[in-house]
Amino acid sequence: LQTFFNPLLWLPHFLLFERLPGTALVAVLGAVHGLCAWPLWIIAGRLLPHAGTATRIFAVLAGMTSSIFLGELGASQGDNLLSLLVLGAVALLLPRPDERGPRPRQTMLAGALLGATAALKLAFAPVTLGLLLALALATNIPRDAMKTLAIALGGASLVFALLAGPAMWANWQDWRDPLYPFLAAMLEAPNASSVVVRDLRFIPHGLGEVLRHPFAALLDWRATSDYRLREARIVLLLAACAIAAVRWRVHTMRAAMAGGNWLLVAF
Repeated sequence: LQTFFNPLLWLPHFLLFERLPGTALVAVLGAVHGLCAWPLWIIAGRLLPHAGTATRIFAVLAGMTSSIFLGELGASQGDNLLSLLVLGAVALLLPRPDERGPRPRQTMLAGALLGATAALKLAFAPVTLGLLLALALATNIPRDAMKTLAIALGGASLVFALLAGPAMWANWQDWRDPLYPFLAAMLEAPNASSVVVRDLRFIPHGLGEVLRHPFAALLDWRATSDYRLREARIVLLLAACAIAAVRWRVHTMRAAMAGGNWLLVAF
């Protein structure tokens, strides 16, 4: 499955692999992955404008200690690298407290980052598309919201076409499906597989498993991940939401969510 994805994502890793010893290669990749702390710091400041430094540091650490991030730290899967692009786009699109919305140049750059993310690995397409479409809620003024959405979609579409176009054309030439092996049966590609190209291992079945699913990563890592790491962040997030609902005043919650309403809708 992975061999049909856009090879551009792994080209930098390949070039480094040819020139660096293993330890240096992992160190370089880990340093690049560690740059995710920068946009997370900005996002924490925009969504929690009155928070102290300790709270922002805690938010950054919470964002960088997931089982997936730690499991792929310094590795070549590409998810941590693409997370840097997604977080960078979110940081650009979240307005400052004194701003009405993102500026056109920031919006264009954010759209380009999201377009590049989807182009380099299609598994990120639901996240990037959600962030783009939810931009209609970025401001309370419909005209500004539509302008922001148009600029972001324009930047995303252009970069996606440039980065994904050659690989999609090659797949079309070879397999009669630009997204091969996805949608191959629907497009009646000659080499379409009768097997559904989905990983069904982590999907809950039945109401009981659905209700237990937020706690599954903490109780048994095999229920949600390939990595032998337990994940408590979802449980902590649910607890934090419950505490916030009880203790926060209504106008305080509205103020905190005002800048990130589109972010909540997107995810």
